[in-house]
Amino acid sequence: MYTLYSVLLTLMLFLAPAQSWAAGTIEAGGGGSSGGGGGDASAANQTTIIGHVDGIEGLIGTTNTNTGTVASAVQTEDAAHSSGEKGIMLLGVRNDSGATTLSDTNGDYTPLAVDSLGRLFIVQTSIAPGTAAGHLGKAEDAAHGSGDTGVMALCVRRDTAATSATTDGDYNPCATDASGRLHTTNPAIESTRMRVTMYDSSGAEVVVPTAGLTSYTAAGASTNATNVKNAAGTVYGYTLTNTTTTIYYLRMYNLASAPTCSSATGYVSTIPIPPASAAGGAGGREIQKNIGQAFTTGIGFCVTGGASSTDNTNAATGVFVEVLYK
Repeated sequence: MYTLYSVLLTLMLFLAPAQSWAAGTIEAGGGGSSGGGGGDASAANQTTIIGHVDGIEGLIGTTNTNTGTVASAVQTEDAAHSSGEKGIMLLGVRNDSGATTLSDTNGDYTPLAVDSLGRLFIVQTSIAPGTAAGHLGKAEDAAHGSGDTGVMALCVRRDTAATSATTDGDYNPCATDASGRLHTTNPAIESTRMRVTMYDSSGAEVVVPTAGLTSYTAAGASTNATNVKNAAGTVYGYTLTNTTTTIYYLRMYNLASAPTCSSATGYVSTIPIPPASAAGGAGGREIQKNIGQAFTTGIGFCVTGGASSTDNTNAATGVFVEVLYK
C-alpha cells in the first residue's frame, strides 16, 4: 500500500496546481490572480480532485484483487495437487462433423474441437479401428489372410530364465533364448516324472514299462507250446536265435494257457526265425516294439517247423526264444 499512496500523493500534487491555475483562484505570496481571491474555488476543485483520486484508489484495489485471483489460478509444473485449488477452464468449440475449419492457416492458434457431448476429436493417421485386413484389430476365430495387418508380439531374450516383473499379477514380457525359442514351464510336471498313457487300435491301454519281465525258452524237438502269462499283458520285444541251418517259426497266441499248436484258437501272428548261414553259426532276429503289442487274454506261443496257424510240425533243438513282456 505504500506504493499506492505514493501514486495518489503524486497525482494530488500534480493535478491540484493545474486545476487551480486554470480557474485563476490559487493565490501566490498572499495575493490572488486576475480571476479573483479568497480561495473558495480552490477548495472546491481540491474536493473534486480528491474524489477522483479516491475513485482511482478503488479501481487499483479492485485490480489488485483480480490480479491475485488470476495469479492463484497459475500452477507450477510438476507441483502436487491440493483440494480447492483454482484453475482456468479449458474451452473447446463444438464441431459436430469435425470438418469445419477453425483457423485460417497452418501455424495459427486454434481452439480444440469437440462433438455435442464434449468429446475431443482426434486425427487418426495410421491406426484405423476395426477388424478388416488393413486394421490392427482382428476378430476372434477369423481366418488368416495373406498380407493382413497386425501388431507384432515381441519377447525379451533371456538366455537364462530370470524374473522380469516385480510381483505376481504384473504385466510381463514373454522370454526366449538366443534362437527365439520360447521359455515354457509346467508346474504340474516340473521336477517330476511324466506319465504317458497310450492306447492300441482297439482302445486298450498300452503301458510303457519301467521294468520288463523276460520269458526265456530253449526250444526242443517239439511244438514247444508255452504259456508266458496267464492274464492280459503287453509284449515289447523278441530276441530269437537259431543255431540250426533250417528256418523255424514262432507263433504267438492270445491265450491264458499254453496253446494247442494244431489249433488256430487264440492265434495272433507268425514270426520267422532265420537259420544260421552254416553249421556252427547262428541266425535269428531281434524285434523291438516301441509302444508294445497288447494281448488282452494272456500271452502264449508255439515254435514249429511250419508257418500256418495250425501247423503241428516239431521244431529242432537249437532254437532260443526270449520274450520281453509286461
